[in-house]
Amino acid sequence: DKLARQGLFFFFFYATGTRTVRGLEAITTSFPPIPSESIIKRPGNDHVASWGKVMREQGYATSFLYGGYSLFDNMQAFYRGNQFTVKDRSDIENPRFSNIWGVSDQDLFSFATTYYDTLAATGAPFFSIIMTTSNHSPFTFPDGIEGVRSQGGDRLDGVRYADYALGEFFRKIESTSWFPKTLFVVVADHGARVYGSEKIPLRSYEIPLLIMAPGHLAPEQIDCPISQMDIAPTVMGLLGLPYSAPFFGQNVFATSDNARVLLFNHNHDVALYQNGRLAVLGLRNDVHTYAYRLGDESMQETVQDKTLLDLATAYYQTAFNLFLHHQYI
Repeated sequence: DKLARQGLFFFFFYATGTRTVRGLEAITTSFPPIPSESIIKRPGNDHVASWGKVMREQGYATSFLYGGYSLFDNMQAFYRGNQFTVKDRSDIENPRFSNIWGVSDQDLFSFATTYYDTLAATGAPFFSIIMTTSNHSPFTFPDGIEGVRSQGGDRLDGVRYADYALGEFFRKIESTSWFPKTLFVVVADHGARVYGSEKIPLRSYEIPLLIMAPGHLAPEQIDCPISQMDIAPTVMGLLGLPYSAPFFGQNVFATSDNARVLLFNHNHDVALYQNGRLAVLGLRNDVHTYAYRLGDESMQETVQDKTLLDLATAYYQTAFNLFLHHQYI
């Protein structure tokens, strides 16, 4: 909450899927969550269009820092194949705490701080993604943190610990040389759990997004619809950096809410949301359209909207074809 008052905080921000690889896919490549596997786990995913590629063209060093072992979910192959420097659990010496998922958030943030100090000393700008691991079962954490059970905890302990570690990180980096020159994005990979009987239970896809650059961006609370796919083009717009990329996401400050689309993957279904309407494409030509107001608990099925269904089909078929033929570059 303290950080949210220091930047742009988005109320209607949505994940594209329910797995970490879907979040990383959308944030890193601004690419739709095509059916079956994320492109992070598909063959032929190297040298694709990515936020990192755009930043390297601007002279930025790019990296991916992960608290676990980056072989998990093919992260290492994907990020290295797209020219990111990858650092993971094997690079973090003598962590204060670790469990089956990886080192504690505190260990990862401490490692990141030292790593960024080294990058900053070169004088070149850097672009980096940090992926934490703590907010998972078995919910075990370092001792001595108020309100956080080190053993036998639950998701509330996970949220409290993630919050504590994030706050500690920002307090410690305030005195670094690079802090006042850095734009930060704080975002989740996906929701905690998926609830509801709907084809696409969108209420469970709501996650937090904060974009902050102390001294550069005035704090604001924003209620326009936005997806993980929109982060890269939106941040590039805030930075004012010119670039060329085939991103499917849009700069939310340069497009109207009515024109923007949100894309989702759930089990074997995919969906497109636009201006209060949702189209869902399922297996064996199972298609549905709904009326849905963002933030509501449920949605109302409507007579099939062919125009919306065609738009959804076009998005996913175009994305699949571009990836299949190695044209998303």
